[in-house]
Amino acid sequence: MWIILDVIRWTGVLFFAVIAARLAGAMVDFWTGRSEDEPEQDGWRWWLTWAILLSVGASLVDLQFGGFYSFNDPAGVNWQFDGHGWPLVHQHSLLQSGELHRTADVAIYFAALAVNLLSLAILLAAAKFVVGRWLLGVAGLRRTWRTFVAVAAGWLAALAGVLWIERWFAAPVAVPGTAILFYTPLVHLPWYSRGPVVFGLACALFVVGWWVVRGAKAFVRLRDEGVL
Repeated sequence: MWIILDVIRWTGVLFFAVIAARLAGAMVDFWTGRSEDEPEQDGWRWWLTWAILLSVGASLVDLQFGGFYSFNDPAGVNWQFDGHGWPLVHQHSLLQSGELHRTADVAIYFAALAVNLLSLAILLAAAKFVVGRWLLGVAGLRRTWRTFVAVAAGWLAALAGVLWIERWFAAPVAVPGTAILFYTPLVHLPWYSRGPVVFGLACALFVVGWWVVRGAKAFVRLRDEGVL
C-alpha cells in the first residue's frame, strides 16, 4: 500500500516538476530575449539542462507537498508538526482553513501559496539561467572559457553565502496572526533533497549579484560618457 502511495506521490512530483521547468524556461527566454538552441544541434546541452532542472524542480515540488517535520533546532527546541509548502509552511490545509469559517485564514493560505509558487519559479528560472551560462562557456560560445570561469566563481561565492545564511533560519519563525511558519528546513533534510534546493538558492543569489554588477558597470559607463 505504502509503495503504491509513494509511486503516486513521486509521479505527481515529477509531473509538476516538468511543468515548473517548462515555465521557468519560458521565463528565462522572455527575460533574456533568447530562444533555446535546437535540441538536434546541441542535444547534450539540452539533456543536461533538463536533468538539472528536473532535479531542482522535483526537490522544490516535494517541499511544497510537505509532510511531518521532526527535529531539534540549534537552540535545542524540539519541533514536531505537519505542514506543507515552502518557504511558507501551512500548518492547516485549505480544507481545514475553510472549516474554520474565517475568510482571513483562506486569504492567508492563498497568499502564502502564491509566495511559495513564485519562489519555486524564481529558483528554477535562476538555475536555468546559470546552467545556460555554464554550458555556453563549455561549448566555446560567448567568450569561451572566460564565461564558464566567471560564472563558476560567482556561483561558488553565492553558494558560500547560502550556506552561511541558512544557519540563521534553522528554526521556524511563526508569521504573526497566522498558522504559517517561515521555515527553510534545508539543514534538516537528506542530501538528495537538500542539494538541489541549495543549488537553486545559490543560482538565485548569483543572478542577483550578476545583475547588480551589470547595473554598476552600466552606471559607470554612462557616467564616463557624460550621460549621467
